[in-house]
Amino acid sequence: MKINLPFLFLLISVNFCFSQLKVASGGLLYISGTQNLYTNESIFNDGNITLGTGKLYVGGDVHNNNSVTLSNGTVTLTGANTQTFDFAVEDIVKRVELDKSAGTATFNSGTLVITDGLLSLQGSIDGGGKLIMRSTSTKTAIVEQSSGGVVDNIVVERYIPAKRAYRFLSSPVTTSTSIKSNWQENQNNTATAYANNSNTAPGYGTHITGSTTGANGFDATQTGAASLFQFNNVTQTWSAISNTNTNVLNFGNPYRLMIRGSRSVNLTNNAATPSPTTLRTKGTLKIGTFTNTNLSNVINGYNFVGNPYQSPIDMLGVLTTSSNLNPNFYYVWDPKVGGTNGRGAYVTYTFSGNTNNVSGSAVNQYLQPMQSCFVKTLANGAASITFNESNKYTVATNENIYKSTNSITNNSSLRLTLYEASAFNQQQTPADGVLLYFDDSFNNSVDSLDAEKMTNLDENIALLVETSKLSIANFQFPQNTTVYPLNIDQYRYTNYNLVAQLDNYSGLTPYLHDTYLQVYTEINPSANYSFTVDATIAASTSNNRFEIVYSNPNLNNTYFTSESVSLYPNPSKSNDFNLQLPSASGEYKVTIYNALGQLVDTITSQISTNTLNCKVAATAATGIYQVVITRDNSTIVKKWIKE
Repeated sequence: MKINLPFLFLLISVNFCFSQLKVASGGLLYISGTQNLYTNESIFNDGNITLGTGKLYVGGDVHNNNSVTLSNGTVTLTGANTQTFDFAVEDIVKRVELDKSAGTATFNSGTLVITDGLLSLQGSIDGGGKLIMRSTSTKTAIVEQSSGGVVDNIVVERYIPAKRAYRFLSSPVTTSTSIKSNWQENQNNTATAYANNSNTAPGYGTHITGSTTGANGFDATQTGAASLFQFNNVTQTWSAISNTNTNVLNFGNPYRLMIRGSRSVNLTNNAATPSPTTLRTKGTLKIGTFTNTNLSNVINGYNFVGNPYQSPIDMLGVLTTSSNLNPNFYYVWDPKVGGTNGRGAYVTYTFSGNTNNVSGSAVNQYLQPMQSCFVKTLANGAASITFNESNKYTVATNENIYKSTNSITNNSSLRLTLYEASAFNQQQTPADGVLLYFDDSFNNSVDSLDAEKMTNLDENIALLVETSKLSIANFQFPQNTTVYPLNIDQYRYTNYNLVAQLDNYSGLTPYLHDTYLQVYTEINPSANYSFTVDATIAASTSNNRFEIVYSNPNLNNTYFTSESVSLYPNPSKSNDFNLQLPSASGEYKVTIYNALGQLVDTITSQISTNTLNCKVAATAATGIYQVVITRDNSTIVKKWIKE
């Protein structure tokens, strides 16, 4: 049946089938609610077609010369014939289903933008660069669990938030064109001056550097420093990619790319304000099982692997069904970690604890579209990783490093989080973190449940066990003689906060021990210890300055305890306070730090009464201060509030 709709409004509220459908200029066709419309032959639209939440089955061509509204519904491509689609400049559809028994559906002109999902069952699509899977700050279109079909020349997008940082990327398509044609929007700078910057598609693409002249497809910079790298899983080494004008992208291939922002960023200024951007990649989607055997054959070897799908994937399912890979954890580079000025950090996610080691990081068990990660070889011997369609996670998108969420663990644990002081005070992300789990079923020696620490570009905190640095460690419940040495290095600033948090814990009380200042801070159930490092004092910046202990020697000193010392008036409106002390003789040292961990004043006094008056430097402003009181190598800490 052929239907021609001239100047009229037609409401279809039941399933309807046409052999050919034509909506004339001025005509309106509305398919209400969840109802479906079937067309066995072509659709000619010179009017307006609106689809509800149902499906538009297309068995022929589509020629849209006016307006189609498909943003709430699904377009299903059916039939056994060759199809040609002509859309407007940017028509929007919620979902597309490919279910053709034969023939190819070719997108010829205009664009059709998919906002939510693509399902491929059978048949072929040639997207012609005009079928686009959209990615925004809130949602990325995904390819659902599919059973067959071929989708060529489709454009997939990946929205990247504004921050100058490395990203670990992969491609969900295999391209026939170069990296430059895709991630650089087919352009590169051949001169370093910003006046020569090429940015033909504002809001899309990024600079990829590696040359001073723009050779080999790179964007020219004064240093020629590389920004795109690959990792050799066999040799365990990074290497810069040789060119972007010849090398293509293959689905599942992982990359490390420094993204400064969109191509509007000034490459001559490292402090230039970053901008959000969207990377576009055109090629053939990966549908079906994908296996990568190019992995390390050595125990504990690191393997850089990419998500081959345009969909989030459950890494627990992937690792469980893969061969000779550690199924207990994996590593993600989180560019948001480290505060505003940080360059990101490695975050370890543990499947048994359903959380990660860095407080505030959104890394979870789902690797996102166009994201890559590290996994570890379990034992000596051949290893492989296999991704299956059943591993796709289609409940939500833009999680992990693209959205601020975090998992919560119910296990008995101790979390230690390192902040640069200003990042802590401004409630920004931490520099790094380490996570300890406790259960008597665990082994105190390093085993496959323990995750080794991957070294960050900036600050690192790790737990030192035997000769291994760990980001997540599992132990039996501690004894009063237990000591967990911490390793902190690569300080960039002077002032830091080390925050400790117990969760579902009922064992012995832990203390954070500062071996430089000989300060013991009780963690019950939390503690926030501010400290300062001085590059001229080795003990201050020592990697092993801090440790977790379960016995506080200060508590053995019955006359000098926190309970035996009082500080008054508190709060105080003046720059002085009094300390009521347990002994009227001896030398006391009082050190005052502000909330940033900065040293405000030091008072040393030989007293002859039980009261010590402390006059603090006039620079002490309104705020909260940490008062460290030391006598005979014993130290207690009090809080003083200056109003």
